[in-house]
Amino acid sequence: MTTPTENSQDTQTRTQPTGETAAMTTTETRLQGQRLDYLPQTSAINALTPEKASARLEQARADYLAQRERLAPAAQELERLRKTRNAAEHQSRQTGESWRKGFLENFGKQGKGIREQQKAEREWRLEVEQTDAMIELLAPQVEWLRLHTQVAREQFQRARRDASEVMTQQMLLAAAEALCQSEPAAAFYATLPALFGRIETDLCNNAGYMAQHFQVDTTAEPGTVIKHQLSNQETQHLDHEIRKRQYAAIGEMVWRLRPGKLDATQPETLADIAPLTCEDGRNVYGGSLKRAQRLKELQALLELPAH
Repeated sequence: MTTPTENSQDTQTRTQPTGETAAMTTTETRLQGQRLDYLPQTSAINALTPEKASARLEQARADYLAQRERLAPAAQELERLRKTRNAAEHQSRQTGESWRKGFLENFGKQGKGIREQQKAEREWRLEVEQTDAMIELLAPQVEWLRLHTQVAREQFQRARRDASEVMTQQMLLAAAEALCQSEPAAAFYATLPALFGRIETDLCNNAGYMAQHFQVDTTAEPGTVIKHQLSNQETQHLDHEIRKRQYAAIGEMVWRLRPGKLDATQPETLADIAPLTCEDGRNVYGGSLKRAQRLKELQALLELPAH
């Protein structure tokens, strides 16, 4: 069974960092080569240094903001055209109804007022047609810009998630090292061997657990001596369970004795950006492949170079 003293000796083993490892913190270097069974190691944490994760995030943020700047005015103009078109259609319909009503009321006489209303109806109808043509031209471009903005936002969010994992891991390890190297921590560590021993003995004396997993009667050999009745594989299984319970005891104490109020810390560089109202976060095309196909169709329609 590994004791805190043995762990502390292991952490003193230093290696000379090279390449990517050179960017690791002192704490990360000290933990290098040690197996941390209960600390999640994501693909981002394993692949990225904090510097690289931050650089990727800043690039993704810049790309997303650039796409938004292109989308916003185009989407605003498309919305204006649609409102103009609807207003013109409403005016055309009202004017048409008005001159037809006047025509009937005057028993077919076409006075100046009726002719002016007929002319106004034609003008409103022409504006509707012209606005429809502009909408037809602009709508695919706005859709193209909206799709690129959607993709850029997804990449920004992935970069935020990766950077958060890497940076918060670094902050955690640095804070843990500062805590563990403090004078009160030394007194705390000094008490752990006794606690770990009690946990080991308690599990070895647990009649139900030992009978269920190893078919062993704890009354014959109480305490850790009972390990002599186990095979190597069974001993490894028991030691693994003991270690989990020892670590759980430490975690439980540390968490239960935490300060009453905790403020979660997050670097400002990880801040999110609220989407614009003209953005659409939904993937309405049924998946990434179909969305990519739609982008190609729009590029061909707009005669745009591949983006």
